[in-house]
Amino acid sequence: DADTQQLVADFVDRRGYQKHLAEMREELSRRARIAAHQAAPFAGLGHFSGRYTGGLFWRFTFAPGVDVIRLYQAAKERNVLVSPGWVFRCGAEAGAPEDGWMRVNVSCCEGNTLSRVLELLRVTATR
Repeated sequence: DADTQQLVADFVDRRGYQKHLAEMREELSRRARIAAHQAAPFAGLGHFSGRYTGGLFWRFTFAPGVDVIRLYQAAKERNVLVSPGWVFRCGAEAGAPEDGWMRVNVSCCEGNTLSRVLELLRVTATR
């Protein structure tokens, strides 16, 4: 209805929503830099694909020859949920389970969480 639309428009225009978006983009970019720093020692396992362009997720591509299904299963056995990237595709873009990448939520890359997960995956990959 018109009143609801006006309320939303007022919020966007007058209540600092654009400032909030700019601050969130800056914070997510900072956290993506943290993720890239944490992932650097694990280059043998894989790397982030391309430049971070914004948003919550960034694609981490595993190195050729890494058995990604084994990685996902081993992580699950240790109560670590690693989401294989292929489950996020649909239709013609759908990949096979062997498609070696995962989505990393960069907003959760404070501390050493990503480093600990990548270390667990690296140990599993080298067994």
